[in-house]
Amino acid sequence: MKIKKIIIDNFRNVEHEEVDCKHLTIWKGKNELGKSNRLNAIVFLLIGKVLTDKYGVGENDIESVLCNKRDDRGRRAECKVQAIFENGQTISRVYKEQWVKKRGSLEAIYEGNVTELYNNDSVINQSEWVDLINQLFEIKECKFKHKDLNIIQAYLDPLYLFQKTDYKVLRALLESLVGDVTMDDIIASEPTCALAKEEILKYSGDAAKARTGVNKVITDKATGLDSKITQIEAQLEVLPSLPYDEEKYKKLSDEAFNYQLNIKNIKNNPNSAVAELKAKKDAIRAEYDAKADAKIKEITIEKSTIQNDYTTSLSELNAKLLASQKKDLTERKNEPLIKAQSELQVLVQQRYELDAKSNNAKATYEGLKNKYTILSSEVEFVKTKIVTLKSELANVAAREPEIQVCPHCGGVLNDQFITDFKNKRSKDVEDIKMNINSYEKQNAENQTKINAITADAQTNADNYRALIAKRDNLDAQIETKKAEIENIKLIPFEPKSDLTKELEVKLQSLQRNYEKKNAELAAARDIALKAINDERTHKLTQIESDLQMAEINQATYIEAQVREQEKALEAVNTELEVLIQAKTQNAAREAKIKELERIQHERNEKQALYDAINLYIQTEIKLVNSKCYDATGIKFVMLEDQFNGGLKEVCYPVYTDGNLEIPFSNCSTSRKLIIGCQMIHSLKTLIGSNDLPVMVDRCEALDDEHLKMLGDEQMFITQVSNDEKIITIQED
Repeated sequence: MKIKKIIIDNFRNVEHEEVDCKHLTIWKGKNELGKSNRLNAIVFLLIGKVLTDKYGVGENDIESVLCNKRDDRGRRAECKVQAIFENGQTISRVYKEQWVKKRGSLEAIYEGNVTELYNNDSVINQSEWVDLINQLFEIKECKFKHKDLNIIQAYLDPLYLFQKTDYKVLRALLESLVGDVTMDDIIASEPTCALAKEEILKYSGDAAKARTGVNKVITDKATGLDSKITQIEAQLEVLPSLPYDEEKYKKLSDEAFNYQLNIKNIKNNPNSAVAELKAKKDAIRAEYDAKADAKIKEITIEKSTIQNDYTTSLSELNAKLLASQKKDLTERKNEPLIKAQSELQVLVQQRYELDAKSNNAKATYEGLKNKYTILSSEVEFVKTKIVTLKSELANVAAREPEIQVCPHCGGVLNDQFITDFKNKRSKDVEDIKMNINSYEKQNAENQTKINAITADAQTNADNYRALIAKRDNLDAQIETKKAEIENIKLIPFEPKSDLTKELEVKLQSLQRNYEKKNAELAAARDIALKAINDERTHKLTQIESDLQMAEINQATYIEAQVREQEKALEAVNTELEVLIQAKTQNAAREAKIKELERIQHERNEKQALYDAINLYIQTEIKLVNSKCYDATGIKFVMLEDQFNGGLKEVCYPVYTDGNLEIPFSNCSTSRKLIIGCQMIHSLKTLIGSNDLPVMVDRCEALDDEHLKMLGDEQMFITQVSNDEKIITIQED
C-alpha cells in the first residue's frame, strides 16, 4: 500500500509540514534548511532510526530528533511523524520527554525520553508495530536473519547494504536469497575439485575448515619431512653414484672363471701345454689380422662419409652465396633503416603510454585539490560557527530576569520564579556548550582529512613529476633515433653485404676442414694399424718365448703359467671388487632416492589436496557470484587475491565499463545510487515487498535521465539547490 500523506511535527528543525505524497517527492533547497531532516523523519517513523546526511556512516541518535522548541517550563515539544495511506489508515510515531512527579514531591523530574506508537488512534507495542509495517507494505518474511541486518532499512536506503553493512552479512544474505551451490554443482563445473570431495566431507561439507585442516597437516608434517629430505640429500652427497657396467661385470666374472679353470687344467694336464701354446699362437695371428681388416674398413667408411658431407655442404653454401650476392644490390641497404624505424615506433608508443599515465596523475591531483578546497571552506564555516556560539554563550550566561514585579498585580516576583529563570539559563548554557563541543570535534576531523589529502596530493605530484621526466627522456631518445635514421640514409652503397662476406669465409673454412679431416683420418689409420701390428708382435714374441720354455723345461713352464694365470685372476678379482662395491653403493643410493621420492610424493599429495580445496572454494564462490548476478543483475566480487598468494573472501558490487571493473567504493554518486536501487528492486522481487518507499539523500548528482533509472518504487528524494526555501516537487 502506498503512502498518501506525511505529517511532520517538531522533528529537528521541521516544526510542521504536511506533504501529499505521489510517486516521486523531491525536496530542493540550500544546505541546512532541513531537507535531510524531512527524509529522516520518514525513516524515523518506519523503523525508529535516523540516518546521517552523508552515506556510509549511519547512526541511531534518536534523541537528536527533538527540536529546540520549549514550553514555559523548559520542556521540549514532542516530536511526531504520521503517515496516512491510500485506504485512510494512519500510523504515528511520537518521541517525547518523560517528566514524572514523585510521591511527596512538588516538581516533576525528567527521566529520559519515551516512544509511543499508534495505529490510527490506538497505542500499540513494538512487536505489533513490526507486524503492522509488514502488513501495510506487504513485506514477506526474509529467511535470512542477522542481528546486524535491518531488512526494512535495506528496502529504504539504496546504500545501506553496500556502505553500512558488514560484507559478511551481505555475503550471507546473497547466498540465502540465490540458493545453495551443491558439491555436485562445483565438481561438475571444475572436475579437478573431485580430489577434494572426500576430505571436505570429513568436515561436514565445510570447505574452509577442510582447507584449514589440510594446511595444518602440511604445516605439522613440513618440519619433519623437510628434516628427512635434508638428511637424505646430505647422505646422497656423501654417497655418490659410482660407474657400474653390468656387461663388464659379467665379462670379468667369466674371465675369472676361465682363469680358475686354466689353472686347474694346467695343473691336471701338463702334457697339453705345448699344444695349447701353438694353438694360442695361431689364434693371435688370426685375431689381429681381423682387427687390421676391420680398422681399414672402418676408416674407409668414415672417409666416404666425410666426402659426402663436404659435397652437400659445398653445394648449399654456393647456393646461399649466389643468392646473397644477388640481394646485395637491392635489399641489404634497407635493413638498418627498417630496424631504426621499428625502434623509433617503439619509442613513440612508449611516449603515448607515458602521456596517458601523466594525464591520469594530473587528473587525480586536480581531484584532490578540489577536495582540499571544499574541506577548507567547511573548516572556515565551522570556525565562524564556533565564534558565533561562544558569543551567544557569553550573552546567555550574563542574562538576568527582565522584570522583577508582576505586571498584573504589581507584586514582587517570588524566589521560585528567579530560580526557574536561573535553571533555564543554566540549561541554555549547557546546550550551547554541547553545540560548541560538537563543532570543535567536527573541526578536528576536517583538519585530519585535510592533512591526509595534502599528503596524497604531494605523493601524486611527485609521481607526476617523475612521469614528466621520463617523458622528456623519451623525447630526447626519439630525436636521437630520428637523427640516426637520417644518417643511415646518407650511408654510401657497398655491393658486398656482411652475409656474403660471412658465406665466403664459411666456404673457405669448409675446404680447410675437409682437407684437415682427410689428413687426420690418414694419420689415425697409420697409427691404428701400427698399434695393432705392434700388439700382435708383442704377444707373438711372448708366446714364442713361452713355447721355447715349455719345450725345454716343461715343469718350469707349467709353474710360470700357473703364476701368470693367478696374477691375471688377481687383477680381474680386483676389478670385480670395485664393480661389486659400486653395485652395492648404487643400490643403497637408489633406495635413498626412492625414499626421497616417496616423502616428496607424500607432500605433493597433501599440497595437491590443498590446491583442490582452494579451487573448490574459488569455484563455489564463482558459482554463487553467477547466481547473484542472475538474480540481481549486479556483478559482485566475492574473492580477492592477496600479495602472499592467499585468497580473501569479500563481497561488494562492481560497475562494468567495457573490460574495466570499477569497485562500488570508487563509483560516482549517481552510479552508486543506481546500483543501490537495482539491489532494492531485486530484494523486492526475491523476498517480496511492493510498496516500501525508497529514500535517497543528496540526489543532485543525478540528471533527469539517471533519475528515471532509479526504479519504479515510491521515492522520497533530496537535492541541494540555490533555493532560499525548500521547494517540494511531486510527480505521478
